[in-house]
Amino acid sequence: MVTDGAVNRQISGFVERMSRESGENLVSVVLYGSATTGNFVEKRSDVNLLCVFNRLGEPELNAVSRVVQWWAQELQMRPPMVLTLEELQESADVFAIETLDIKSQNKLLFGRDVLSTLDVPMNLHRVQVEHELRILVLRLRQHLLLAHGKRDDLEKALARSASSATTLLRHALIVVEGRSTAGGRQVLPRATEVLGVNLSTINAVLDLHDGKRVQSDLEETYRDYIDLLQTVVEKVDQALPKKQIQKVG
Repeated sequence: MVTDGAVNRQISGFVERMSRESGENLVSVVLYGSATTGNFVEKRSDVNLLCVFNRLGEPELNAVSRVVQWWAQELQMRPPMVLTLEELQESADVFAIETLDIKSQNKLLFGRDVLSTLDVPMNLHRVQVEHELRILVLRLRQHLLLAHGKRDDLEKALARSASSATTLLRHALIVVEGRSTAGGRQVLPRATEVLGVNLSTINAVLDLHDGKRVQSDLEETYRDYIDLLQTVVEKVDQALPKKQIQKVG
């Protein structure tokens, strides 16, 4: 969780300013992600905020633009996610991964709780997980072709993918087992047992993400990583009968 007093004061300042500028239009402000868990790393992790409004037309956006500019440009924080209550409710199907994560790791800072009763369709969650995994595999394969023999480029591609990969491993476990697990490296023991993930390969990718060098044959590690993700794709693909996700009519 956030333990830095200065960051906590900045978060409180954001909520106060947003409330003052929005008035009754502001439904809630929610802190989510690693800032609500023990995975938050001071000066490295993002402070993620969700702001929910009744309306977001031009007048309402103009009213809060200075607050967002102060937060994102002056304080160099990640810009808040800004949605109407209707958008939040209606987008849970297409943003199932994101919505599920926000629901599971959040702290209400202002207003009413709009997340606890939010329904995330898990059959569509499984579709999004498979989609994101397949996109990741395709991009990594394409980059391997373009960067063949270029160690630095391959290292950068692996490092960039690490965060997405661990998130998708966690959600693949939700698909296969029906329950959530911890994020980051903490997901690896369960992913190894249930999904058949090669621990040394994924650890090498996470080491690159953390700025460490790996001594193994990088192209071999890269290919093993693609194979690893492809195996997870197959597990997710088999998790539910296809008829449960097909459109009717």
